[in-house]
Amino acid sequence: MEADSVIQNLQTSMIARLHQLADNAHVYWVSNNHPIRSKFAAMKNLAAGQATSFYFFDQQWSRADWSKPSSDSFDNLLIQRAKEIRQNYSYVRLAYSGGSDSHTALMAFRMAGVAPDEIYFWSMLGEYPSKFDNNFEINRSVRPYVPIIQQWFPKTKIRHINLDYNRYRALKLLHPSHSAFEISTGLRSLTTSFSLAAFEDFAIGSNVVTITGSDKPRLDRINGQWYAWLTDLSCMHNWGQGVEGFFASENPALYIKQCHTLKNFLTHLLPQATRRQLLKIQTHGTLQHQQELNQSIGRYQPFDIIAMSRKQMKRQFWLGERGIKSYCLWRTIRARDGGPEFLQQWQRIKQQFKTETGFCPTVEMFGKFYNLDTGEIRTVDSLFPNGWHLND
Repeated sequence: MEADSVIQNLQTSMIARLHQLADNAHVYWVSNNHPIRSKFAAMKNLAAGQATSFYFFDQQWSRADWSKPSSDSFDNLLIQRAKEIRQNYSYVRLAYSGGSDSHTALMAFRMAGVAPDEIYFWSMLGEYPSKFDNNFEINRSVRPYVPIIQQWFPKTKIRHINLDYNRYRALKLLHPSHSAFEISTGLRSLTTSFSLAAFEDFAIGSNVVTITGSDKPRLDRINGQWYAWLTDLSCMHNWGQGVEGFFASENPALYIKQCHTLKNFLTHLLPQATRRQLLKIQTHGTLQHQQELNQSIGRYQPFDIIAMSRKQMKRQFWLGERGIKSYCLWRTIRARDGGPEFLQQWQRIKQQFKTETGFCPTVEMFGKFYNLDTGEIRTVDSLFPNGWHLND
């Protein structure tokens, strides 16, 4: 009963906090020309045949010329972005995972000669050396280098946040597929939701911002022309009240520059590639191409490169030099009081969501397609009248 009471209290506070954090005047879904803050509602409309899409700074991005990248170097654009953030907010919090995206943002502040007020990183169920990729990355690529980061930014507060079992369970119950929550938080992953919402001392306000890295641009070559395209899941870390992506933000100059250099890289690497091959190399590229792709879009090399497949990563937990013992998350939860009932409820919720909408809870919804050759802006329906597909 005591554990259930803790979960209930967490749910109540998190619901209010996540709804508050989720709101953004420039990022939402639209069905039949009406803005919608709930992804769950948007997906039900889409399943019912209504024209539904995802809006991400559409008005601001439509004013840019997507066919003309900035002549500034990546370093200059990174410095400009860091200074812009520092000038706009009195308190800047940087989410740092040790990967190339967040490390590039960290380097941008260093090159600009300005400092975030806070840098935080997070782990999940830290009492267990579990199979979370995030835990592995944090332990290998962040924690050993905290002294260096602190030397670079001596006045910056550095925090390690751990998602304990109770908070993890509460967040699972608040996951976007929980219909009672009416989904305003398909906006971000569980770890980001947790780190932004679970701590009462995480102040939010008009002059406080949390800066996140963002997914890399995604390009497609349709009828011989190159397009940058967005989905809600690809931008899930990038918005909310008091949340901004470092790369994909209100001003798309840095993002457009990345799109064009990525276009040049893919054209050189795969001049005759099919659309399916282009998508694969951008999302599941070989280990060799992952580093090349990062370099092509101005990403800095992190302290410690984790360039291994998921299978190799899991093997590392078993055979690592320190003999780290691997735990299976679901086995761990099943061993806890109420664990089996929790898992059964979670499965029922997911099935109910799929039955009601016809979609998997993690389905992506399209935003705009930006033509890098002509500057034209299209919708997925105008490009694919018979539905999106990967056939050339």
